[in-house]
Amino acid sequence: MHYLDNASTTPVAPQALAVINEVWREDWANPSSLYRAGLAAERRIEDARGVLAKALGCLPKEVFFTGSGTEGNNIAILGAARQRAAWAKRLVATGYEHPAVSAPLRLLAKREGFELVEVAPGPDGTVDMAALVAAVDKTTALVCAMHVNNETGAVLDVAALASAVKAKNPRTFVHVDGVQGFCKLPLDTGASSIDAYATSGHKLNAPKGVGALYLRGGSATNLVPVLAGGGQEGGLRPGTQNTAYIAAYATAVQGALAARAQSAHQVAALRSHLLAGLAAIGGITVHSPPKTPTPASCFSLCRQGTKVR
Repeated sequence: MHYLDNASTTPVAPQALAVINEVWREDWANPSSLYRAGLAAERRIEDARGVLAKALGCLPKEVFFTGSGTEGNNIAILGAARQRAAWAKRLVATGYEHPAVSAPLRLLAKREGFELVEVAPGPDGTVDMAALVAAVDKTTALVCAMHVNNETGAVLDVAALASAVKAKNPRTFVHVDGVQGFCKLPLDTGASSIDAYATSGHKLNAPKGVGALYLRGGSATNLVPVLAGGGQEGGLRPGTQNTAYIAAYATAVQGALAARAQSAHQVAALRSHLLAGLAAIGGITVHSPPKTPTPASCFSLCRQGTKVR
């Protein structure tokens, strides 16, 4: 079998598997415990937080571990909107968001009185950034945008978008679903105006069930917590942390960054070869925008009425 769907999930890297086994054997204690074994587990988590912070271009205190990209998106979206509900009524998003983003947005619109404005992509599969900014007004709580679309590979300059949104309304929270873009496209969150950026481990050869959320400033005062519990992860994601998977995620991130340039070159060559072959067949339409990020490229094809993703 030739597996061609890394946009859906990736196999766990051998190095990440080795870390999981090591942590399960040696640092299995509760990282919230105050005795030696617990402190060792906590060090694993904090070391991993440092790795993620370096990859995101931010401070360790701005990284919060989650159980998935979906969880990170929900924490940011629901928390930011509810924090601003006293003065804000509008939510703005692209029209091709993943359900991890579109579902909580529609929940806020249906049950909590927010107006949701979705800007649809154009015929070329990209979303007009100017149209997103134009939809922002003085009552806009939140702008959501994918860094890389999970089906077409369309890219949005999320740093530029955040700057434009803040210029129009500095109080508007800018959240980015970075699940498909993280470690594939360079992004310095600390130098940007992005408020939140969600990632997921299983897109990067880490196990399923772990992710990370960047929050600018690292302060929970910008969000209303949507979960309640013991206070782990700054109170934003309470519950005993999965030390083994968090450590494995950090290992996978280091591997992805080390291989990024080589992977980009390899995927670009494969993509060009595939498209050339498909062009010779006839009757096939490529639905991806022409300028997709080669390390994260995924595109859909349509032939004789059958769509293949």
